[in-house]
Amino acid sequence: MKKFICMILTAFSACAVFACEDCDKKAASTAAQEYINDISALLPKFSSFGKKVKNSIELLDKEKKVIAYLRVAPDKKYERKEGFNNYINTAIVFSTEGKILGVVIGKNEETPRFIEKIRDAGFMKRWNGKTSEQAEKMNVDSISGATWSCEAIKSEISVILNEK
Repeated sequence: MKKFICMILTAFSACAVFACEDCDKKAASTAAQEYINDISALLPKFSSFGKKVKNSIELLDKEKKVIAYLRVAPDKKYERKEGFNNYINTAIVFSTEGKILGVVIGKNEETPRFIEKIRDAGFMKRWNGKTSEQAEKMNVDSISGATWSCEAIKSEISVILNEK
């Protein structure tokens, strides 16, 4: 009888672990969904989201191979800076080697022409090629005419980089 109960508990435990991993993957995908357009533009081979690993979400190609990681601001409360109209959800895409591939923008209420101005000026690329440690030390100037938006994005980046 003990053997039978152990077998049932082992099977239930394995199912619970699988279900938990599936839930984690869905939660990670939901959290990252708002960045999908920017990620697709940055990583043409991107196909889907993988599981959450530490404070990053795996970015997968069609063969389900990890090609990069997405780091978003933590779920816990933190002091956020507003752009001109409200908060600007921001995330960072890291290579598998730990270098920044790009900064991506998610949900925001900024005037689209200001976001385009920021992108056109290369503001979002200023962290590219840097490690977290190098990026943390950077003093990045804002774009004239979009200062509040830039300050909000820089604040989000700082929170993401300092999340250990």
